[in-house]
Amino acid sequence: QDYDLVIIDAGGLLDDESALSLTPAADQIVLVARSGTTERETITETIQSLEQAKDRVIGLVLTMTEVV
Repeated sequence: QDYDLVIIDAGGLLDDESALSLTPAADQIVLVARSGTTERETITETIQSLEQAKDRVIGLVLTMTEVV
């Protein structure tokens, strides 16, 4: 079957080698990070690592943010 979009939900890329092994199967990657828990430096390092591996990061979703 053909699909327009397939979403793969995997564990943290820095904590889970199996999640990192899925990135070659993806055309594009959207990172998800939890506000107040995931440090900015960790997000930056993750994006840089993915880009060095020629993975295409197209966005970031920041969860658990406070609405003011």
